Amino acid sequence: MKKILVLLLLLSPCLSLAENSPVKPKGSGSAEDPYLIDRIENLVWFRENSSECADKHFKMTADIDASETRGWNGARGFLPLGHFNGTFDGGGHYISNLYIATSSEPAALFTSLGKKTPFPFPFTTNSYEETLESVKIDTCVKDLAILNCMFSSDKTACGLAKTISLSKITDVLITGTLQSKLKEGGLALNCSNSFIEGCAFDITHRNNYCIAGGIFLKADNVYIKNCLLLGDFEFVGESPEIERSKPNQHALVKSFGGKPKPKKPAKDYDIVCVSKGEFRLENCLMLTKLFSSKKDRNVHYFPNEKSINSFYSTDNVKKNWHSGEKTGLYNERLLKKETYKSWDFDSVWEIEDGKSFPKLRKLEKMMKRE
Repeated sequence: MKKILVLLLLLSPCLSLAENSPVKPKGSGSAEDPYLIDRIENLVWFRENSSECADKHFKMTADIDASETRGWNGARGFLPLGHFNGTFDGGGHYISNLYIATSSEPAALFTSLGKKTPFPFPFTTNSYEETLESVKIDTCVKDLAILNCMFSSDKTACGLAKTISLSKITDVLITGTLQSKLKEGGLALNCSNSFIEGCAFDITHRNNYCIAGGIFLKADNVYIKNCLLLGDFEFVGESPEIERSKPNQHALVKSFGGKPKPKKPAKDYDIVCVSKGEFRLENCLMLTKLFSSKKDRNVHYFPNEKSINSFYSTDNVKKNWHSGEKTGLYNERLLKKETYKSWDFDSVWEIEDGKSFPKLRKLEKMMKRE
């Protein structure tokens, strides 16, 4: 019996190494024959060949439980996939319990997405569809759920990537916890020239008064449509130096677009949702809550011309800062279907009138399958 135990102890590092070994997926990576992802080892192969796979096509064919990643790489977990400007199709599947703990590099599924481009796209007067049609988008992440993730870093933690540029993110659901010492973004820190549609974020932000963003920290030339923002901000510890000098650094969306920063509200406000410059919200709902060691403070700022039929809960917000028409409503109003006059409840959204907040149909199916 002792010999068996000794043998198992000797083999355990090898077993751990095998679990972290790359397995090449089926397919060639072309649009017609994408790499087929059905296990976590396929993603390890993707990471180790990220430079050669940066513009390839991937498709998930099975759900992946990544719980084992917590013990990988000396407790650092799964390592980010690197830069990517191809297509990643989740196929309606999920990656659950993914664990990433980094020091210097971003804790996110991808390091960055898309190609950098200097030009803004023309959506000043165009609709979402018209704007999308006028811009060539090569990078796409779609039909994917990242469930119960735990991404932590000494620097930055994000749900999908640190930076996103010239990309389209469609029908992506992210739930779990982000924890960092510097910056956080529910989807990314910085996003430019991109489209975000049909996505939901239910993320707990746990940080020591770092700069945190429910969706982005900064967004320039970004169009967001049919998205749902949930989750909590849990500030652990105190940082009076940051609070005095940078009172508005906890942002749901912070966007300046190269233009002058808007006037800051009173210094006791912690969370600011600012849409400034080329940035647009259409048919979006924000239900984020803030739990702080101090008095609850939350601010949303939606210039009327940049926010189209989008709302936030005033029950979850202690103080409001806005311009144009008010977009904050009590939960009683947000539970009623009649509030969302132009929303598509036939194919995009669903609601139990008077009893529940709107939910995204496609993402609800992913949640129920876990």
